[in-house]
Amino acid sequence: MLNLHSILIHREASMFRLPTSALRKWEKTRKIGFLRYVLVYGVLFWGGLSGVLFSVMKVLTEPSIAFLSSVTYALPIFMVGGIFFGASMWRVREWQYRAANNNAA
Repeated sequence: MLNLHSILIHREASMFRLPTSALRKWEKTRKIGFLRYVLVYGVLFWGGLSGVLFSVMKVLTEPSIAFLSSVTYALPIFMVGGIFFGASMWRVREWQYRAANNNAA
């Protein structure tokens, strides 16, 4: 007999299931390791791009602010946020990968 907990766990797992192509891509990506993944995808990609985009939006909405000064304070803040973003994404992808491999076995 199924209880509510097992139904919710199954529903949650199926909501976040990765397609096979994404699982194969993650198998390749995870070979770079946790630290490098966080630095590349979290700090550089997410943090760097978010910091620059934030600065662009700030300059467009407040023309009196210089782009360079906006980037100077925004980039480090977003890069620190990128550490948390990258680590969170690693954990989510690993959870999805392991769930898929456990279901396949």
